[in-house]
Amino acid sequence: MYARSLVEPGGTRADFARATAEDRLPALRGALPVLLATDDTQRFEVAASHQLALLRRT
Repeated sequence: MYARSLVEPGGTRADFARATAEDRLPALRGALPVLLATDDTQRFEVAASHQLALLRRT
């Protein structure tokens, strides 16, 4: 659905890419300062992988 919303911006899924970015990207942006402050790459990778898996399912 995400790819279709990108190639068919006027289609039935037109807002899907925007909504997905609004839902998922803040979580990743929020995790980045934690990574920089703690250098906890393992937790960051787990969180990023989880968010990407959610994105792939939608």
